[in-house]
Amino acid sequence: MAQSSITDEEGELTEEAIAEMKRIFRQIDTTGNGKIGANDLMRSMQLGGCNPTKEEAERIIKENDMDGSGSVEYEEFENIMKIHILALEYQNDILRDAFKRFDKDGNGSLDHEELRRVLCSIGESFTDEEADEMFTLVDADKNGRVDLDEFLAAFKAS
Repeated sequence: MAQSSITDEEGELTEEAIAEMKRIFRQIDTTGNGKIGANDLMRSMQLGGCNPTKEEAERIIKENDMDGSGSVEYEEFENIMKIHILALEYQNDILRDAFKRFDKDGNGSLDHEELRRVLCSIGESFTDEEADEMFTLVDADKNGRVDLDEFLAAFKAS
């Protein structure tokens, strides 16, 4: 697994990542009781632009409540986040490897033809116009090339 600012050389979360998880937990735990309940989760999700029903929030809590207490304590939250973060890191590793394979000239970016190969490899057929439109969407800085960050962002958004 490639090292990121979230994980260290051994694939463990960095101190900064753990501190950020604790900050997020405290932010979601609006009552400050060290537990995230359905109401805490609903308020947090609403601030993020989602509007879950009470039943949806309760289901999410139940799915992640490993000790059956009816809420998610920090240790449970940390375990959930670790799994999620490591899965994202793994996905990013796969995307980085794919980017390197499609970057035929090895210049660190994809041109129109290289990106067209990516699109074809995922089993989709695109007209020239659709491929050009896709390239324009992915090329965020509009420099005529798709770099690794733009490539990763495009796949995360999809």
